[in-house]
Amino acid sequence: MILPFLAFISAFSLVATSSFAQPNGASAAPEGQLLVDVLPQFITTYRERSWVPVDVLVRNNKQDISGAIEITMFSGEDPKSPVYRLPVESPKGSVKRFRLYCNFSKATAMNVMLYHGRRPALPDPLRLTLRPIDKNDVLALILDDEPADYGIIFNAVQDMSPGLGYHRESLRTGEMSQLPEYPQCYEPFTMIILGRFDPMEVPERQRELLLRYVEHGGVVVLCVGENAQRFKGTWVEQLAGVTIGDVVASEEGTLANSVFRPELAQGARDDKSIVYARIGPGPDSFVQNLGGTAADAVLATIRPIGSGHVATIAVDAAGKALHGTAGFTA
Repeated sequence: MILPFLAFISAFSLVATSSFAQPNGASAAPEGQLLVDVLPQFITTYRERSWVPVDVLVRNNKQDISGAIEITMFSGEDPKSPVYRLPVESPKGSVKRFRLYCNFSKATAMNVMLYHGRRPALPDPLRLTLRPIDKNDVLALILDDEPADYGIIFNAVQDMSPGLGYHRESLRTGEMSQLPEYPQCYEPFTMIILGRFDPMEVPERQRELLLRYVEHGGVVVLCVGENAQRFKGTWVEQLAGVTIGDVVASEEGTLANSVFRPELAQGARDDKSIVYARIGPGPDSFVQNLGGTAADAVLATIRPIGSGHVATIAVDAAGKALHGTAGFTA
């Protein structure tokens, strides 16, 4: 079996890169206190048997600590192998986030302990209950400064299969360094959505992993609209295989009729002002023909890459253009 070995390699290789001083929004601990928390990112919406980044926040105002963080997974009351361990340096007065990569397979809980040398630095382990999402549920990773704008996905999921669960993880522009560093961590996502964020904040390693995710059957959705200037000339435009043009103002009804056949345009409002971006499909992408009246109107393109594809949509999520139409939900 390679998985336990991979777990060891993952943790060991992060020694130099897994700590981040003063994470956003994290305050120092009161004098004389040592506080350890597990951040909820990624661990509250995970699939069974997936590799998950576990971020441990250490706020230390007690003493200099040189030791390790140790994570033990449990099935019921029985500890599971392997135990994940990461060397830690935590000076007094510091606030640091440490990341370990763990396999969440048939685990019902996990214990987190901070050690100073070989001695526990906490009176008791921090224990968290683990509950995976259903294996058929939709799980989206949204890169956007306003991830709440994507409620349309829940509606689409319910139209497709009532009762099917929809879950999301999200990262804002200032959090792009928290994207996982290993390809196995992307496999659980049904789709990855790129919206209102700065794509240049995504590290080179993670850009390569997004491409690999698509090549191995994943779906990346690019929402353009007012985000056009953010994406022009970047790796995102290259990944989508399109040319992003100007942002155009329109009435929602006019755009809906130009891209949808009549029954799919229902719900569009003639008095609602919206914007969309002009999209030019590249040689290896094709236009989604939705039966509209304008032959040259492009609402969405698809670029197949390997076993997956990248979809580009001319509107963004924040403006909610066409969100009320049957065509957009479909």
